[in-house]
Amino acid sequence: QENLAIHDCYLVGGAVRCDAKKEWKRAGDAVQGTLFNVYNARDAVLAKLFRFAELNRRACGCRQITSEHRSFCNIDATEFLDTTGHFQYPRCINEFLRDQLALALPTI
Repeated sequence: QENLAIHDCYLVGGAVRCDAKKEWKRAGDAVQGTLFNVYNARDAVLAKLFRFAELNRRACGCRQITSEHRSFCNIDATEFLDTTGHFQYPRCINEFLRDQLALALPTI
Protein backbone atom coordinates (compact mmCIF):
# COMPACT_ATOMS: atom_id res chain seq x y z
CA GLN A 1 0.00 0.00 0.00
CA GLU A 2 3.00 2.31 0.15
CA ASN A 3 2.69 2.77 -3.64
CA LEU A 4 -0.76 4.36 -3.37
CA ALA A 5 -0.88 8.09 -4.06
CA ILE A 6 -3.42 10.84 -4.60
CA HIS A 7 -2.54 12.87 -7.66
CA ASP A 8 -5.37 15.44 -7.87
CA CYS A 9 -8.26 16.05 -5.50
CA TYR A 10 -11.45 18.02 -6.14
CA LEU A 11 -13.43 19.52 -3.26
CA VAL A 12 -16.81 20.68 -4.55
CA GLY A 13 -19.04 22.62 -2.17
CA GLY A 14 -16.94 21.32 0.71
CA ALA A 15 -18.34 21.25 4.24
CA VAL A 16 -14.91 21.59 5.81
CA ARG A 17 -13.50 24.54 7.75
CA CYS A 18 -11.51 26.80 5.46
CA ASP A 19 -9.40 28.25 8.30
CA ALA A 20 -7.93 25.00 9.66
CA LYS A 21 -4.38 25.72 8.50
CA LYS A 22 -2.70 22.73 10.16
CA GLU A 23 -5.21 20.30 8.62
CA TRP A 24 -4.99 21.95 5.18
CA LYS A 25 -1.20 21.65 5.26
CA ARG A 26 -1.53 17.92 5.92
CA ALA A 27 -4.10 17.59 3.12
CA GLY A 28 -1.84 19.50 0.75
CA ASP A 29 1.13 17.31 1.65
CA ALA A 30 -0.95 14.19 0.89
CA VAL A 31 -1.71 15.30 -2.67
CA GLN A 32 1.03 14.91 -5.27
CA GLY A 33 -0.75 17.06 -7.83
CA THR A 34 -3.32 19.79 -7.19
CA LEU A 35 -6.05 20.10 -4.58
CA PHE A 36 -8.89 22.05 -6.24
CA ASN A 37 -11.38 23.84 -3.99
CA VAL A 38 -14.50 24.69 -6.02
CA TYR A 39 -16.54 27.17 -3.99
CA ASN A 40 -19.67 29.33 -4.28
CA ALA A 41 -19.61 32.48 -2.13
CA ARG A 42 -23.43 32.65 -2.34
CA ASP A 43 -24.14 29.05 -1.31
CA ALA A 44 -26.78 29.90 1.29
CA VAL A 45 -27.52 26.27 2.19
CA LEU A 46 -23.92 25.41 3.03
CA ALA A 47 -23.25 28.74 4.71
CA LYS A 48 -26.19 28.55 7.10
CA LEU A 49 -26.02 24.86 7.98
CA PHE A 50 -22.25 24.73 8.35
CA ARG A 51 -22.07 27.91 10.44
CA PHE A 52 -24.75 26.52 12.75
CA ALA A 53 -23.08 23.12 13.11
CA GLU A 54 -19.53 24.49 13.44
CA LEU A 55 -20.22 27.36 15.83
CA ASN A 56 -20.02 30.20 13.32
CA ARG A 57 -17.03 28.92 11.33
CA ARG A 58 -16.96 29.13 7.53
CA ALA A 59 -16.87 26.24 5.07
CA CYS A 60 -14.37 25.94 2.24
CA GLY A 61 -17.33 25.44 -0.12
CA CYS A 62 -18.23 29.11 0.42
CA ARG A 63 -14.80 30.72 0.14
CA GLN A 64 -11.15 30.22 -0.66
CA ILE A 65 -8.98 27.94 1.41
CA THR A 66 -6.45 30.13 3.17
CA SER A 67 -3.27 28.17 2.62
CA GLU A 68 -0.07 29.03 0.83
CA HIS A 69 0.61 25.36 0.16
CA ARG A 70 1.85 24.71 -3.36
CA SER A 71 -0.88 22.21 -4.18
CA PHE A 72 -3.96 24.42 -3.55
CA CYS A 73 -6.01 25.97 -6.31
CA ASN A 74 -9.23 27.81 -5.44
CA ILE A 75 -11.87 27.99 -8.19
CA ASP A 76 -14.70 30.50 -7.76
CA ALA A 77 -17.96 29.02 -9.12
CA THR A 78 -20.12 31.83 -7.69
CA GLU A 79 -21.06 33.34 -11.05
CA PHE A 80 -21.84 29.90 -12.48
CA LEU A 81 -24.21 28.93 -9.66
CA ASP A 82 -26.90 30.92 -7.89
CA THR A 83 -27.78 31.08 -4.19
CA THR A 84 -29.22 27.55 -4.28
CA GLY A 85 -26.04 26.37 -5.95
CA HIS A 86 -25.32 23.67 -3.41
CA PHE A 87 -28.02 21.50 -4.97
CA GLN A 88 -26.88 22.36 -8.49
CA TYR A 89 -23.38 20.91 -8.14
CA PRO A 90 -24.29 17.33 -9.17
CA ARG A 91 -26.16 18.56 -12.24
CA CYS A 92 -23.60 20.99 -13.59
CA ILE A 93 -20.15 20.36 -12.07
CA ASN A 94 -18.84 18.43 -15.09
CA GLU A 95 -19.68 21.29 -17.42
CA PHE A 96 -18.19 23.86 -15.06
CA LEU A 97 -14.93 21.98 -14.55
CA ARG A 98 -14.55 21.28 -18.26
CA ASP A 99 -14.90 25.01 -18.97
CA GLN A 100 -12.81 26.27 -16.04
CA LEU A 101 -10.05 23.79 -15.33
CA ALA A 102 -7.81 24.95 -18.16
CA LEU A 103 -7.79 28.41 -16.58
CA ALA A 104 -7.06 27.08 -13.08
CA LEU A 105 -4.23 24.69 -13.82
CA PRO A 106 -0.81 26.10 -12.95
CA THR A 107 1.56 26.48 -15.89
CA ILE A 108 4.82 24.60 -15.58
